Amino acid sequence: MQKDILIDGKTVPMKATGATPVFYRKIFGRDIFHDMMAMNEGIGHDAEGKPFVKDFEKIDFGTVERLAYTMAYQADHSLPEFIDWLDQFETSAAVMLAMDQFLPLYMGGLETASVSKNS
Repeated sequence: MQKDILIDGKTVPMKATGATPVFYRKIFGRDIFHDMMAMNEGIGHDAEGKPFVKDFEKIDFGTVERLAYTMAYQADHSLPEFIDWLDQFETSAAVMLAMDQFLPLYMGGLETASVSKNS
């Protein structure tokens, strides 16, 4: 799935696919599932099943920024290095404030895969 996300007034194309965990590991040397599970208590789901932040204290900003960069990189392989990509945004919270736009993109892919597996 691909979607344009607005971060700090800038349109950022993002893409989430089955390769997202592989890109995350390749770029950051970390396991996305481990990182996301550590934040699980901070994420809730609305009546439609869409994820939202229910407790910011349990959200790791670094994981969110890494996920955002990974999905932006999937949509555009010409992105600069991670730190240079983050540097384009005016505030340090810009990516976190856009999380409600891109987290469902990633989580939606996980839910689709889970439904398909169990069908």
